[in-house]
Amino acid sequence: MSISPRVMLSIWLGVTLAYAVLTRAAEPPESEASFHTEVQMTMVTEMEVLDVVEQAIPARQTRLSINDFTPGRDTAESLRDVLGISGSRMGGHGIDPSIRGLNQTQLNVLLDGAYVHGGCPNRMDPPTSYAAAAGYQSVTVIKGTQTLAYGGGGPGGTLLFERQTARFEPNESVRARVAGAYRSNSDSADVSADVSMGNAKGYLRLIGHRKQSHDYQDGDGERVRSAYDTVAGTVLLGYTPSSDAKLEWSYDRSDTSDALYPGAGMDSPSARNETLRFEGAWTHLGVFDQIDLEIYRAEVSHVMDNYSLRSTPAMPMRAPSTSNTHGGRLSAAWDTVLGNVTVGIDGQYRRRAAQRWNDKPTLTGGEPMLNSVLWPEVAIDQTGAFLEVGANLSNTFLLLTGLRFDHVVSEARAVDQDPAGMLLSPQQLYTQYYGEQMDGSR
Repeated sequence: MSISPRVMLSIWLGVTLAYAVLTRAAEPPESEASFHTEVQMTMVTEMEVLDVVEQAIPARQTRLSINDFTPGRDTAESLRDVLGISGSRMGGHGIDPSIRGLNQTQLNVLLDGAYVHGGCPNRMDPPTSYAAAAGYQSVTVIKGTQTLAYGGGGPGGTLLFERQTARFEPNESVRARVAGAYRSNSDSADVSADVSMGNAKGYLRLIGHRKQSHDYQDGDGERVRSAYDTVAGTVLLGYTPSSDAKLEWSYDRSDTSDALYPGAGMDSPSARNETLRFEGAWTHLGVFDQIDLEIYRAEVSHVMDNYSLRSTPAMPMRAPSTSNTHGGRLSAAWDTVLGNVTVGIDGQYRRRAAQRWNDKPTLTGGEPMLNSVLWPEVAIDQTGAFLEVGANLSNTFLLLTGLRFDHVVSEARAVDQDPAGMLLSPQQLYTQYYGEQMDGSR
């Protein structure tokens, strides 16, 4: 990997003094009446529960428990019940969260420790669209720069979609949970199953989720194009040799098909995410109180077009894209006379490519024509190291100090690709708008 002359180097020093933890550790959700005012004519098979857990977490965080959360809601929809968090979406599927007005890459969003960056250049599939509620037990919300442990950037905050598999007791071998929901407006059906089998030495956990939603009707009775069909599954294999150690391998797959977007010029016939992950956790290992290791690879493929799910226009267009991310994190924590010290290294390496094709020739048996390059084979490599020290000055005040260093290299590898000689290559467009050429890496 070559080092760009314009490598982005940043030192992030955050010092947070005198946190008033007298305030509640979590903010209450909005009332049930407010929810039903927003979503009319809704029926579910069981009562909705959104617990705010207030134990063992700092006051700067809010943890939402979705252990008993009805699968009728979009996972990220529950985040909008927290003060300071809103969300937007292009269609009926996949809310894109916003914390205090900051969103997209201004937030760090991790799905069970893995970064999953959506494949659509127009954000039809934000990371939260691949996080079915059935597959997670809690969502931790960290507003603003309150920690440096989850990657550089993210000035708006961090969202941790977390999955915990409880250890099996000696007299326990199987755990299962089945849930379902139905909404009359949009004729939406949602069902999930979560089954764990194991013993004190290990476990196998299988999670399945299926949601099919049709178009809904607005207040005037008009049909709004918002249908989609999602199938998701997770396999987790854990090894627990002792009470102080855990190794876990997991595979996630989520497929969304025939997703309609009323405000966009295209729909999405296909969106898929596959994530492989390994986690190792050790407690009371030598001088360390906690050591965590996470390694992951997430592959997203997305297709949007303007003809397969609607009337064929005069110019049928298709935009396939991919967004692949791999990385990991190693951290260690221990208590000192200064407080609890956490030190670690992490890496996140992204590859994104997207093109737009003119499919009109294919209707007469010809070959599609490249119209434009949306993501010119972009590569972003980020490696970082961080140090945090947290000290309880009293029962009501916490001093948190952190230092982070990131080394980032970005490169666009297809900047000279000119579709059919139409002067629309990324390089030509860059020169047209900025008056200079880019060297392909910054």
